[in-house]
Amino acid sequence: MNEKGIFLELNNGMPSGGALWYDSRVPAVVELFSFLLEASTLDEIESFFKTTKANFAYIVGVADGQTARCFEWPVFEVKRRESHSRLGLTVLTNHFTEFSWGLPRPDDKRFWMTRTRRQNLLTLAKHFKGSINDKVMKDIMDTRIEDLGATTDMTVYQLVVVPERYELWFKLPGVQDWSLIDMRALLKPREE
Repeated sequence: MNEKGIFLELNNGMPSGGALWYDSRVPAVVELFSFLLEASTLDEIESFFKTTKANFAYIVGVADGQTARCFEWPVFEVKRRESHSRLGLTVLTNHFTEFSWGLPRPDDKRFWMTRTRRQNLLTLAKHFKGSINDKVMKDIMDTRIEDLGATTDMTVYQLVVVPERYELWFKLPGVQDWSLIDMRALLKPREE
C-alpha cells in the first residue's frame, strides 16, 4: 500500500500464463514496488502495467478506497479484467478469467484447486452481499475449501485490506491469527 491508499496484491498466474520465466527482466516484485512509489491513482498504475513486461505470469489485484481492478499479466501482454456478471466484486485466485484470452480453464487437481477456490469465493460473496466488511471478509477467508471456502493446507498467508482506512489485516494460517497493521502509521512521513 502506498501513502495515497492504493493497495496492490500479487498472485502466481502460472496455470494460465505458463511457466516461462525471463531472468533478463526486472522481477515483477521490484516493478510493482516502483508502481506503488510512483502512482497516485489507479489509472497511473494501469499505465505502468501497459508499458512494463512481466518476468513471469502473474495476477495482480489493485484497489483504492472506491475501486478494485485485476490485471492478468503474463510475459507477453497485460489485460485488465472487468467484473462482468457481478459488478462491484473482484475475486482472483491463480488463473486468468478474462474471456478475451480464449484460454481453457485449468485443471483443479494440478493447479491448487484454483477454479474451485474462485467459485467458492464468488458463492460466499453472493451469500454475504451487502454485509461484507473486514470481519465478514476475514470469516470468508478463514472458510476452508472442504466447507465451500478457499483456504487449503497450501495457503501460506491471507490478507484483508480496507484501503480507505489504511488497514491491512494479515494472517499466517496455523502460525499467527489475524493481526492488524496500521498502514497510515507506517506510511506517515517522518519528521526530520
